[in-house]
Amino acid sequence: MTYLTKITFILFFFCLTSVLSGQYPTTLAQSNPNKIGKYLSYDALPAWKPLPLRSVAQKKAGLSGGEGMQMVQMIQYAPSNPDIVYAAVDTSQVWKSDNGGFSWYSVREGYRALGGFSLSIDPRNENIVFVSGALPRGGSPVDGIYRTLDGGKNWKLVRQTYYSKNTSNNPLDVGEGQHYAFDSTSFNGTRHQTIYAGTHSEGLLKSTDGGDTWQTIGLKGLRILDIELATNSNANILYVATNNTKAPGNGLYKVVDGKKNNTYAITPIGNLPDFPRTIAIDTQTNHNNTIIYAAVGDHKVYKSFDGGKNFLCKSNGLPQSGEYRTITIHPTDPNYLYAKLGRCVGNVLNPFYSTDGGETWYSPKNLNAGMIDLQWIGPGHGIPVAPHPNDPNIALGSMLSSIRKTINGGKTWEYSGNGFMGARRSFKTSTYFDPENPDRQIFFLFDFGPVMTEDGGDSWKRLKVKGKIKGRTAAVGAVDNNRKIMLVANGTWNSQTILRSEDGGNSWETVSNTSDRFLFMKFHPQDSNYVYAGTKSGSWISKDNGKSWTFIVDKSIRAVYPKNGDIVYAIEESLNENSILWRSNDRGITWKRSIPEKQNPFKYALDVDIDPDNSDRLYVAANEGLYIFNGKNWNETTKSGGITPEVYGNIVSYKVSAVAVDPFNPNRIYIGKRDGNLGHPKNYIFCSDDYGSTWKDIKYNLPGYSGVFSLAIEPTTGDLYMCNAHGNYYISFYH
Repeated sequence: MTYLTKITFILFFFCLTSVLSGQYPTTLAQSNPNKIGKYLSYDALPAWKPLPLRSVAQKKAGLSGGEGMQMVQMIQYAPSNPDIVYAAVDTSQVWKSDNGGFSWYSVREGYRALGGFSLSIDPRNENIVFVSGALPRGGSPVDGIYRTLDGGKNWKLVRQTYYSKNTSNNPLDVGEGQHYAFDSTSFNGTRHQTIYAGTHSEGLLKSTDGGDTWQTIGLKGLRILDIELATNSNANILYVATNNTKAPGNGLYKVVDGKKNNTYAITPIGNLPDFPRTIAIDTQTNHNNTIIYAAVGDHKVYKSFDGGKNFLCKSNGLPQSGEYRTITIHPTDPNYLYAKLGRCVGNVLNPFYSTDGGETWYSPKNLNAGMIDLQWIGPGHGIPVAPHPNDPNIALGSMLSSIRKTINGGKTWEYSGNGFMGARRSFKTSTYFDPENPDRQIFFLFDFGPVMTEDGGDSWKRLKVKGKIKGRTAAVGAVDNNRKIMLVANGTWNSQTILRSEDGGNSWETVSNTSDRFLFMKFHPQDSNYVYAGTKSGSWISKDNGKSWTFIVDKSIRAVYPKNGDIVYAIEESLNENSILWRSNDRGITWKRSIPEKQNPFKYALDVDIDPDNSDRLYVAANEGLYIFNGKNWNETTKSGGITPEVYGNIVSYKVSAVAVDPFNPNRIYIGKRDGNLGHPKNYIFCSDDYGSTWKDIKYNLPGYSGVFSLAIEPTTGDLYMCNAHGNYYISFYH
């Protein structure tokens, strides 16, 4: 046997035995195994798996589930194909259904804006959709009119303009009508060429090339809430709702587009008692007889029989209290109407429906037929109902961040949100994994409180936190080492109070005088009597298993060393200066600045993690990037490590929002990106196998344009759990 032949035989034998053993070529060289003996691998096709928070009842019913939990702003059936439905969501762009609203999936490639607030589908082409995209408060360079030509596969910003969710500073002040209208005479065989768009600052826009370019034709400076179009051969007549109460008619306008001669006549019309939040029209042969409906806030619903000159109140059956926000008319049966309340009083069941053109109104009997949702279901905000294009008995609606469907004309509503996800775990300790039972997990959800699974995520139940606390937000939580005592910081977005349970979350006691804005909570890994909780203003420390707490001002505990829980790190932040890193080796009794007389190179710590084998090595996600502390100095690595910054107009963002260190292989670091004040980054999840020196994108099978809220690693399998703007996902790297 020649020397070359021997070498070939040896290499063949090595590769054969390695493949048979399952450790080569997939095993990552020199990796440590997880707790069940599996190794990091170069899996050829790693894939993220969605984790819809399916209720036990949904599982029994054979549904795939989807918790929703984010605010749908508008739903619309495709007029040309009612199997196709689109939904605009305030913080997760656009979702689509191919089966009439039964199940949903995200469509967002190229859609940079954070969310959407109004959408319209080309009446004769289900693949062409226009959406008003923006931050909830507006003002991002990537806000404006988005268009897709291929059913949501790809989106393009065709007009940068201002939109926002609220007409005031009240977060409940939401719900508008359609911002777009299509001239039916402009269809070219593929799509409509003449489109009108209402904006929140530029007035009424018009495009004659299918949305490629736009010009303002009037009402500049006004916030347009809804537009409706009546077309004839000589002119387009638009009815436009604005919040301009200084004009005659309180903000309702009639705009006549002369079409052939490019003349525009704009006239305030009507005698409404307040501005119309939304409108609906029933066109007549003689446009002077067009029937117009208006939802007029506290004044309820009004109707005009003469093209908007005069309005009469139509409130028979409507309760006295409530702000009437949206009104919708069925496209084939104009006598069938829906009216939705905005800021609802006393949880009055709505949307109301009318079968006689608004002469009488009826309240639904049940918004939660079947009782299969994970979350509590109520009327929610004033989002328009989406009538089926053909069948007056069928409609879709959004109620308290859940997609609902009626098949009996609005009498009852039931769950119709399979696949629609959005539950938010906002911080590192918003997740608990039972170290002795991988099937048991608890998610502390920012909008909807704690939920628990005991079958590995296949189904979930809500832990009903009962205490004298306002709000349902569970910012962070913790479970002690004996897996019995549970703590949660529960309340509103900006203020929570610690609650304590000794029976697995069935009953709770409020820990008095612990109100704060919580960011972190963790039991001492070796002594469950001690609990650490970091907040925006400092830290709370308990020495008696969470029964009582002592407050430390300014120093916010954000990391606990796993091998010695006496070692904790805290960040001290201020409004005008960069932050300071503190370390305690004695459970927070005494503190020492990690870098004497020197501030951190960042202002705010968005997330913090610690090397499980090295108490001197710390990772901080910050607005300026990812910073690594080696016990003496800081080093920022995302810029030098190959991560391209996100660009929003003229704003460049290096922001890192989340970080997690693999407990089995500390050289492996995961980071997530989120730009909630600008939009969605195209690339948002990365991995490093060299302690953060270089990075690779690990979106894999997920689309781009999302933002990561938190990252957590399951302590038995090493699976990575990601919460992003579109729900919860996990991925397995150990095989």
